[in-house]
Amino acid sequence: MTQHRLSPFQEGVPELIAAHGLSAAAASSLLDLDLAMFQWSRRMQKGEWVAALLGQTGADLELTQFQALAAVARRCHAPGGGDQATVGDLAEMMQITPSRASRLAAELVARGYFRRAAAQEDGRKSCLELTQKAETFLASFRQHKWEFLLSIYESWPEEDIATFSRLFRRYTDGVAQKLAQG
Repeated sequence: MTQHRLSPFQEGVPELIAAHGLSAAAASSLLDLDLAMFQWSRRMQKGEWVAALLGQTGADLELTQFQALAAVARRCHAPGGGDQATVGDLAEMMQITPSRASRLAAELVARGYFRRAAAQEDGRKSCLELTQKAETFLASFRQHKWEFLLSIYESWPEEDIATFSRLFRRYTDGVAQKLAQG
């Protein structure tokens, strides 16, 4: 637990936590967690982690292009997902406009990561497929990602890793459930 001065975003929070029956120690822990999650979230939003990994792989991809490649890969490798994705699928997965998704797909086709193919169920529709270059890159990226993660966890006892995983999953499931409730 780190002792820190309350920011304007935290004013009144210890009292709110206490009103929910939690101790001052729990309030301090939750404020530390809030700060750590903010810092982690900003790093993810800015793409610092992915950018560092992209640099290690030597990929010729910008962050948004990588995100598009990853989205199509998830669709193509998902159980029951088939081996193709449409530009519409890409737009939906990335929550971007179809025209932006189309431009990203064209960029990735030009760079050799996607190929366009006729849809299996409707030959008039165009789909995106991963190329061997994409599969090779994704394998390299996965290797670098796990080397990075394992370097963080290497000093953690296995029970800490299991506890962190269990609690983080519990937290993300709780957030998803609350968001679904509206």
